[in-house]
Amino acid sequence: MPVIDSTVNLTERIFLGLRELKTPSLMLNILAFNLALAAIIAAIRNDFIYTIHANFLPFDSLNEELLVVLFLAPLIETVLYQYAIIDVSVYLLKLIFKKELIIVSIILSAISYSLIHLYDYVYMIQMIIAAFSYSVFYVVVKQKNRNALLYSLVLHILCNILMFGLKHI
Repeated sequence: MPVIDSTVNLTERIFLGLRELKTPSLMLNILAFNLALAAIIAAIRNDFIYTIHANFLPFDSLNEELLVVLFLAPLIETVLYQYAIIDVSVYLLKLIFKKELIIVSIILSAISYSLIHLYDYVYMIQMIIAAFSYSVFYVVVKQKNRNALLYSLVLHILCNILMFGLKHI
């Protein structure tokens, strides 16, 4: 039985446990989590179709939607909301408070991400939780000295592929 160090706070324990997972396993867990989240929100709303069609952007063609939803949006959102917001806020918070406040950076990232998905409040709640999982993934992969930006982009694309597939089945 592992000995738990009482000086390590809960956030550090969670990140330590997540860092022990191999990156592909962590990615699959985040994918499963986000799919389950979409299903729970759909059950609460009693409308699975709404949850899947929630991007609400008018697309002229399936090809345009494919390009935007599977490539352009994940790229912009990953660079902006995981890479830029997390890395910049970690740096600034460390300068101000003389310690890393990673959880604050994750929360800032998640809130910012959810605000661009403000189609309605229920969907925004779904997106803040999803964004929190993306941000935690980004931080954990970064702490493992892997290419966090690339892995996070792949994760985001895979999540969008699942939703795109469900939408067009």
